[in-house]
Amino acid sequence: MAHFKSKQLGRYVDQFKSKSILVVGDLILDSYIWGKVNRISPEAPVPVLNIQKEEFVLGGAANLAHNLSTLGAQVTLCGYVGKDNNAKVLLKNIKNSKINPQGIIITSEKPTIKKTRLIADRQQIVRIDEEDASSLSKNDFQKIKLFLGKTWNEYDAVIISDYAKGTIDENLLNQIHDLKRKKDKFISVDPKERNFHLYKNISLLTPNEKEASYFSGIHIENEITLIKAGEKILDLTQCENLVITLGAQGMAWFDQKKGYFKLPTFTREVFDVSGAGDTAIAVLTLSFCAHIPTKTSLTLANAAAGIVVQKMGTAAIHSEELKNYIHSFKPKVDLSL
Repeated sequence: MAHFKSKQLGRYVDQFKSKSILVVGDLILDSYIWGKVNRISPEAPVPVLNIQKEEFVLGGAANLAHNLSTLGAQVTLCGYVGKDNNAKVLLKNIKNSKINPQGIIITSEKPTIKKTRLIADRQQIVRIDEEDASSLSKNDFQKIKLFLGKTWNEYDAVIISDYAKGTIDENLLNQIHDLKRKKDKFISVDPKERNFHLYKNISLLTPNEKEASYFSGIHIENEITLIKAGEKILDLTQCENLVITLGAQGMAWFDQKKGYFKLPTFTREVFDVSGAGDTAIAVLTLSFCAHIPTKTSLTLANAAAGIVVQKMGTAAIHSEELKNYIHSFKPKVDLSL
């Protein structure tokens, strides 16, 4: 049985640089407020956070786009921001991350989505969400529809990053399916429960374990139930490839022809799982677009996710970082798939 060496895996990472990817989804400004807790408030039994710094990073679909960019791909982002100061911060970070903001519309009807996390000594105390999860207005949807129609042929793949914040709905998915029928494209989806019934006939679906349990109606508690859930999702969606991310247990892959394969995680220590799904779908999509064998693609995605969960907060992974991590683990990759 043949295997790849770590240097050969690293050369696959270099193939990501030739790919052009469109990311459509919910753009989020992630704010991290770091501080120290030395006492409990006299007003209520809650900690008093002495703020030391605030950091703004890309979240949601913007974090996914950031991962693609740092891996070397050419990335265009499509979604919405509001007419507010949070939008200015988010758009500045997007441009600084070498992401094309051409598909981002500015709406007066919804605020920019913002998640604020208060952290003391690497421990998150509370998260504050600012959002309006309703669907886009007809006028705003038409702007996105026009952009997609004009630029569809420019990309190697499209990733739908659904955080259930209003960008992804039936109208938008119908538009994407119409465009796919005219010009076939690799389409991958990072799903959310409420829209699962809309993800039909796509190239790659990447639910986490909780989402897969919800949609299949099968509580995943062991390998038997995992396989049953995966097979049911394949049947319901008719997607070509399904990857269920399992956190510390790695990933499980299913497809319509070859069945099932599970890959264990490579990570040594987990600090924060925020954004790990974004990293996984970024690497998987780039790998499939580069026609990298399936098990090798999973190995690369698993290694990338193993890096970001060791970081605090949503984070992007760089191509050299991924290659060094692979070299340190020296994973063996079966070529039978």
